[in-house]
Amino acid sequence: MAAGLLLAGIAACLLMILLARLLLLLLFFSGQPWHGSPASPIHTMIVLGSGGHTAEMLTLTGTLSTTAYTPRCYVVAATDSHSAEKVLATEKRRTPDPPDALAHVTIARIPRSREVGQPFTTSVFSTLVALAAAFSLVLRRRPDLVLVNGPGTCIPVCAAAFLLRLLWVSDSRIVYV
Repeated sequence: MAAGLLLAGIAACLLMILLARLLLLLLFFSGQPWHGSPASPIHTMIVLGSGGHTAEMLTLTGTLSTTAYTPRCYVVAATDSHSAEKVLATEKRRTPDPPDALAHVTIARIPRSREVGQPFTTSVFSTLVALAAAFSLVLRRRPDLVLVNGPGTCIPVCAAAFLLRLLWVSDSRIVYV
């Protein structure tokens, strides 16, 4: 009985700490600029969708400095075959020295939360799988910046980045454009 009360007390304290951290992040740190060193590169994760989302994001990121925003990790859905090809073509055009064009570029694939036409009853499981894959990816890459523009693929990535920031594991900034 006493051990159960002790565990409940510890869990309540941890929950209060996490809620306080969430409140601090939302109230005081959500609109502040990143205070990293301007000389250090910004590790960037760019989430692509299919079709218009990819074209829009590649147009936007085409203006980013390849030296300031490096390395760049593009995240695409595992079943999206076209976005990865578009990334490679775009990055090769951007870099004047072709052998180094892809030196600081990676393409990561994560499962979709829900495929088109997938029943909602099975989408709970596929969403959990996508969240686990995104969590692993964000934990390994530890991006300073996560760029998203609204495809469904971005939801697990944003959730993972925010959760890791909430837990003091990383300091990723999520930018929705």
